[in-house]
Parts: sequence; structure tokens; C-alpha cells
Amino acid sequence: MPPLESFPKSHVVTFRYYVGVIRFLEEDYVQAEENLTQAWLTCHKDAQKNRELILTYLIPCHLLTSHTLPTATLLSHFPRLRKLFGPLCVCIKRGDLAGFDAALAAGENEFVKRRIYLTLERGRDIALRNLLRKVFLAGGFEEPKPGSEVRERRTRIPVAEFAAAVRLGSRKLGERMDNDEVECLLANMIYKNLMKGYIARERGIVVLSKNNTAFPGTRV
Repeated sequence: MPPLESFPKSHVVTFRYYVGVIRFLEEDYVQAEENLTQAWLTCHKDAQKNRELILTYLIPCHLLTSHTLPTATLLSHFPRLRKLFGPLCVCIKRGDLAGFDAALAAGENEFVKRRIYLTLERGRDIALRNLLRKVFLAGGFEEPKPGSEVRERRTRIPVAEFAAAVRLGSRKLGERMDNDEVECLLANMIYKNLMKGYIARERGIVVLSKNNTAFPGTRV
């Protein structure tokens, strides 16, 4: 078979797109992202419908593989995608868990139709990561050690502070969260490498990594 590059670009785009979608449905998101990215880069800039189809699957891929979201500028060129993904993106950035759940429910029919619902559902972990990151940032800095002017971020965070943030993000301010439930959420985030650290249960704190590695990929 001749190399793929020897075929017309339009055929290459179609091939890459369908291979990407198949890999996407098989949950091989790395291969899906690679093929869809090639389709996106090769697609003619005026083929708006085709570019929209590619982004429909490439955006969820990026969410899972690199935890990145489409920019407002990109979505502004695709009104249907902006309506589809915009509310979810806003909630993920804010760490708004209740808003994310509401946006996912509002778009459920369309997400299921496009076969991206289950993938987008996993984006809740990124929203939770961003919420927990806010708690970490709000903790401020430790006092410098004697003889040093270097200030390091507080890395020992009470589980109770994370619990309060989760209640706030879930809009369940009147409800009490069991410590075991909160610790389970935190342990799951650590297991998924969305947080780096460990839970010191006997002290009721989470000890996070230092040197801007507590939340991988976010520079803190």
C-alpha cells in the first residue's frame, strides 16, 4: 500500500478522523488524540463542518490526556461546540462541581448522541482537582526558616479544609461530609496522579509534595 501522504489531503483527513474516532470509542485516547490531531492539522481551514467534527472528539481527548481545555478564542469560531462544551469548560476551570453536574445533565442527550458522554463525565476529576488546588493556594506560605528568605507554600493541609471546599463546590453547605468520604476522594485523586502527596489519617491532614509538584501540570 502506498504511504498515506501519497493520497489526496481530503482522503487523509477522512482516514485520520475515522481512525481517531474508532480509537476514541475503544478508549485508546492517546492514539485517538494523535490521529485526530493529524486530521485537524491537515484539514483545510475553510472546511468548517469537518473541523467541527474533528474537535468534537479531540476536545474530550485533550481533557483526559493532558487535562487541557479549548480556549474561548477557538470555541468562538464554532458556535455549536461553544454551546456544547462552553459551560463544562467554565465549571472545570472554576472547580464548580455542582455546575459541572448541571452542565453535563443539560447536554446529556447531545453528548450521548455524539458518544462522548462517558468521556466528558471523567472531566469531573479535573474540576475536583482545580477545586482542591484552590484550597492549596489559599493556604499561603510557611514562615521562612531562620537565616533564609525563601518562602515555601504550606503543604500540610487539614482534611477538614478540603471537606469544606468540596461542600462549597457541590453546593451542599448544610450537609456534613464524613471524613472517610473525603479521604476516599483525596486518595482517588492521588491514585490518578492529579495530586501528589499522602494522607496522614492519625493527624487529619494531607501532606502535599513541595517544589511546585503538588498538582502535576498546573505549576504548583
